[in-house]
Amino acid sequence: MAWGDTIVTVLKKYNVRYLNYVPDSKIEKLLEAARNLGGFEALPLTREEEGIGVVCGQSIGGARGVLLCPTAGLGNSINALASLAITYRIPCPIIIVWDNRSYAMTGGQPTATAYHTDLAAVARGAGYLKVERVETIAEFKRAADRALVEPGPWFIHCLMQEKPVTGGGLPSPTAIKHRFMDAIGAHH
Repeated sequence: MAWGDTIVTVLKKYNVRYLNYVPDSKIEKLLEAARNLGGFEALPLTREEEGIGVVCGQSIGGARGVLLCPTAGLGNSINALASLAITYRIPCPIIIVWDNRSYAMTGGQPTATAYHTDLAAVARGAGYLKVERVETIAEFKRAADRALVEPGPWFIHCLMQEKPVTGGGLPSPTAIKHRFMDAIGAHH
């Protein structure tokens, strides 16, 4: 079973309904698996910190959601996490960061984790109360089983061994706009 299939199967097991995400090629694989399995609502976001508020609202409203982030998403979410979820002890945010150590949009440039940045340590320092770094599907299943029954916030850093993207270079601003519009379901 692939990463995306495993993640959505575990999320469905715990009645997670909302997959909140900033459009990213790695996350698209998970969304495709969710569409195939059914029972999820995918909510595109413009920024990761927006996702913290959305997931907190979903939790307060009695629904279950997760925030799916590309590697860079952790830094963008820190202020919202500290000022909302941690301060008010909202037990909801489950942040899943997909990381294959390369940026897909810019042709495979290495991410900070390619140079040994420890996102799990960064997350702990930022105030995430429960942090897991996983490198296998079995490790993800164990971490998700805990994250979906214990109060959070949780941060799960998935270090995937997928082949990094190569070549391509930075797309034009128009191409980026069209890709984003497609991801949120808007017609251009």
